[in-house]
Amino acid sequence: DERPQVVTDGTGTWLAIWQSTDKLGDTLGSDWDILFARSTDDGRSWSAPAPLNSNAATNGKKDAEPRIATDGRKVWLAVWQSKDQTGGIRDDYDILTARSLDDGVTWSKSVALNSGAGSDGDAHDYTPVIATDSLGLWITVWARTPKVDPEDWDGSDLDPDLWFSRSTDDGQTWSRRERLHRNNDAEEWWPELATDGRGTWAAVWFSKAAFGGINKDWDILIVRSATDGTTWTDREALNTNATTDKGQDRFPHIAADGSGDWVTLWESDDSFEDAIGDDFDILFSTNTVSQTTLQQKCTNDQNKQAAKLARGQEKRTVRCAKALAKSPGASFQACLDEKPPRAKRVKSCEGVDDGGVSAIPEFGYAPPETLREAALDAPVRLATDLFGPDLDTAFPPDDRAASACQTGVLKAAHSLYGALWKELLKAKKSVLAGKNHDKTPLSPPRSADELGDDLVSWLAEDPKGRIARSEEMLPGRIEKACRKTQPPASGSALFPGTCADTAGRSPSDLATCVAARTRCRFCEQLNETDALALDCDGLDDALANDSCLVPES
Repeated sequence: DERPQVVTDGTGTWLAIWQSTDKLGDTLGSDWDILFARSTDDGRSWSAPAPLNSNAATNGKKDAEPRIATDGRKVWLAVWQSKDQTGGIRDDYDILTARSLDDGVTWSKSVALNSGAGSDGDAHDYTPVIATDSLGLWITVWARTPKVDPEDWDGSDLDPDLWFSRSTDDGQTWSRRERLHRNNDAEEWWPELATDGRGTWAAVWFSKAAFGGINKDWDILIVRSATDGTTWTDREALNTNATTDKGQDRFPHIAADGSGDWVTLWESDDSFEDAIGDDFDILFSTNTVSQTTLQQKCTNDQNKQAAKLARGQEKRTVRCAKALAKSPGASFQACLDEKPPRAKRVKSCEGVDDGGVSAIPEFGYAPPETLREAALDAPVRLATDLFGPDLDTAFPPDDRAASACQTGVLKAAHSLYGALWKELLKAKKSVLAGKNHDKTPLSPPRSADELGDDLVSWLAEDPKGRIARSEEMLPGRIEKACRKTQPPASGSALFPGTCADTAGRSPSDLATCVAARTRCRFCEQLNETDALALDCDGLDDALANDSCLVPES
């Protein structure tokens, strides 16, 4: 007795199914058949084992690898692989199925599920899995290999591929078989299937396929569908170290709770760079299907656009500051409006992929108009922090030394702003892909809060020291830019905004304030760009002192 599976309808009925050579008192042959048993008292007692495949008493061919599912409304479907030749089926493995409409008490005649079962030559179909959304849709996925019986495999390349079929009438009829995904360049084994019952389906398996930098070891792959299984996304690696590990990741299982949470388990002998042993262990990943590669590209491309727009607006603020120093009475905002930075379409955020999954992520994303507004506002807010709310009168006319000091400090702040964005872009790309800064696996964020926490932690750690170096250079840059002015008296006059007190003391004091204001405005832009809720008040100077407030106009 082998390969058991147990399923419940959640309302008191449990069914166990397995493959067996038990003759059941000489009522069955000595070949493998599919047996089942029922329990209606939460598994305390079980009915006597009975054959599920309808030809068990006469068939002499092997029936194996059974799987079962129920919609919770008395309908149960079972699938398995079989060499049964009844009904015109050839002597190769095909996928058989049977139905029960009375909570598994009785079962229909076994019939072939895979289209072409009677005319597909010696192709073998095997290891089927089945799932239902309990709303009328059933999907079966299985492996299929041409000609070579997997039980007689001699180690040669079988190149088994994955196929699927759908039923919308409780298993009475099934759609013509189709490939689960377009690429079929390597062996694909042991599919598993799950749905959240809310429209999303996911299939996982293990394969030696090499794509996207993946090594040719066994890795866990995944596809998704949001089109009721009519189309599926491109395959992705589910184990986050697939591009670097050399271990064997095999035999995955996947489940969803219907509330947005997904869990996948599998066996692996990867040592995680000697962090664990090199024997087989059980690994897991949670919610890695919450954002596809295409969705990650969307939000990463959007952040690049936000950083680019901010850089363009920074250049405009410097030019306008210089212009007002030469032309008193002009409007700073009118200067900005003359030729604002232009936003480009983020093409990766448009449309829906082949699996019906929207390219727009469920978190870490804001509409393009919000992105543009935030990018154009942040540099102006930073200028207001330094020069006060009235930018039209903030720049002394015909004073080259004062203009050089003011624009030099502004440029120094922009340099730090750029360092923050550069590190953020790297951080977001990595954490969404499930990687830490040291390349170790990281559980990918599944919400805006988790993404925010990951980004704040990364920026605080500043793994390459880029942000710290930029801040360390601020005093020197400020001192160089303002060397021809006469501080401290002129400092407060040139920087009458939030940093007025420190501007009158020393370049180091002013640099400390400039760094805090730059962090504040960067954090605000990031919150608006990625629809996050970061604590900008704590991020600017690490104090809960309401120092990061939007200036009043």
